[in-house]
Amino acid sequence: MRFFRKNVGLIYLACFLAAFSQPVTAQSSVILVIDLERVYKTSKFGQSMRDTFNFENQAFNEENKVILNRLKDEEIQLTADRTNLSPDKFAVAAAAFDTKVQEIRKTRLEQIRVVEERFKMLKPMFFQRVDSFFDVIMREFDATAILEKSSVVRSNQNIDITDLLIERVDQAFLANQSIKETNRQD
Repeated sequence: MRFFRKNVGLIYLACFLAAFSQPVTAQSSVILVIDLERVYKTSKFGQSMRDTFNFENQAFNEENKVILNRLKDEEIQLTADRTNLSPDKFAVAAAAFDTKVQEIRKTRLEQIRVVEERFKMLKPMFFQRVDSFFDVIMREFDATAILEKSSVVRSNQNIDITDLLIERVDQAFLANQSIKETNRQD
């Protein structure tokens, strides 16, 4: 019995070591990284979205220039008319001009805010449209996660799928453009 009591501690220790010395069988996991900003900025699809946005807003920008030039001309004319107008008439004309400028500024600032909001939505819209590519690539690599490269401290370059995603998005975009061109010609 003394022998048993002495060796109980050794038996517990042996069991403990045996339990933790077994190899841990964990599912092998592949983690991929991506530079989302580079995908958005360098893919043909992302560039096309930005180009379309800029084209659609080119008229707005040109309209701003026309309005600004008209206001400058009116201000120059008002300054020239100052010598021909009585102080009271000039004050009324200057106040009317100021009111007009304030109204135009208010309207244009609201329109600029709307344009800026639309621009801010381009990137989320881009990633919403290319979301399915992430799933395909994850299945292809049997990956369990894709991390944003900027939040990864260190990684092996082999797990970076940025170029692959850009290539896939560009292939799909160019194929879609080709189909659109074919449909236009028919």
